Amino acid sequence: MTNNQVQIITTAPSYGAADIERLVTFPIEQATSNISGITELRSFSRFGLSLVTVVF
Repeated sequence: MTNNQVQIITTAPSYGAADIERLVTFPIEQATSNISGITELRSFSRFGLSLVTVVF
């Protein structure tokens, strides 16, 4: 059986990795963490890019 996943990809070309984590990735994690049925929440931040994966 395959889990359902949603990927939230956000770009901010002028932000460094620390700013992406603080200003983009963390707020998305906080907003999505209250969704019912989540089994896993993964994130990745690097220069100009935030990737948050929500697994149901």
